[in-house]
Amino acid sequence: MRNPKRQKLRIVRTFISFLLTITCWAYVLYQTDKCIKKYRKYPKSTDISIAKASKHAYPDLSFCDSDFSHFENGLNECNLTKTEYKSQYNWYSNVSEECKDPKKLYLKITGKPSDFIRKIDIKGSKNVTALNLDDQELFEKKAFDASLFSRCFSLKLPKNIEITEISIAFKVSVYIFIQSSKSSLNVDKSFMMPLSDKSYIRTSILYDIFQVLDLDGQPCGEYENSRDDCLESEITKIVMENVGCTSPYHTNQSNICTDPEKGKIAQFIYFTTFGNKSFASIVCPKTCKFQVISLSNYEKKTSHFNFLSKTLKIKFEEFIKVSTSSPSYTFLELMAEVGGYVGLFLGVSINQTIDLLAKLAMIMHSFYMKIQVKYFLK
Repeated sequence: MRNPKRQKLRIVRTFISFLLTITCWAYVLYQTDKCIKKYRKYPKSTDISIAKASKHAYPDLSFCDSDFSHFENGLNECNLTKTEYKSQYNWYSNVSEECKDPKKLYLKITGKPSDFIRKIDIKGSKNVTALNLDDQELFEKKAFDASLFSRCFSLKLPKNIEITEISIAFKVSVYIFIQSSKSSLNVDKSFMMPLSDKSYIRTSILYDIFQVLDLDGQPCGEYENSRDDCLESEITKIVMENVGCTSPYHTNQSNICTDPEKGKIAQFIYFTTFGNKSFASIVCPKTCKFQVISLSNYEKKTSHFNFLSKTLKIKFEEFIKVSTSSPSYTFLELMAEVGGYVGLFLGVSINQTIDLLAKLAMIMHSFYMKIQVKYFLK
């Protein structure tokens, strides 16, 4: 005969156990929901360090020639005028072999860095190095403002070399642009400094480097060369798909239009998209690693000495601040925290889960075999 007291105790114990189980499940589900919400917010942490500037890319220096005589002189040799080239889209002529090739003609009228740069000296902690102006690895040709027809080049400062000062002497008046490494000359922020005849500029560059995961929730990009290269590639695809040839201002000049009607459309597409910030933010977002730049001790003076005329001198700091963002709550941390709640309040681990799944599989298999036997006996 059953003991009534023991039976009541068993019922009470079962009820309490049931309440504790429900409470634990509710608490685990509540904490799991909090963890998932925290993970979806994508929290970040920032590590700040001081590093040598030579360990990172230096800011880009770009130069645009403001003297248009080279452009007109080159066209005159091919019996073309500035109006014919710019507004009538005549990008070749039959005067000579050089003029017949649209690519050779464009390179002829835009020239190379040594045409308007006299010399570039880089001063390190121990010595001064003169850069080879004919080294194509040091310069990247840039398209900037079709109305100017300027020769624009970006100087790629050597990596892993300590630079304390850079001195650049120009042959002609130029516009100087200082901007974050790998950014776009057309759509990103930059410092512009006109350097005219009989003047020289001295300044110091101060900058911090930021490596971020996104830009206030908006995506950012990682580029092997530069954001301009990405834009060039995307725009060239659009132009080639719609026109079949390009304007001369593309980096790849192997398919320049020879038909003025097609050239008009190609040039219109190129210059309405290349400087369009909305288009750029979609196809080639801003870089995830960028520099916030400021100038100090800026000095622009007039000089009647030839060795100072049209000269730019920039000093660099030895150390810079580097801020690196990283996820502060990863998927692994989410699983670890949820797993901790499950193990502590429900007493279940991954190992036990595997055993439970194995037992469940065996039960299902046994049930399936019984059905098969019954069906066979019928």
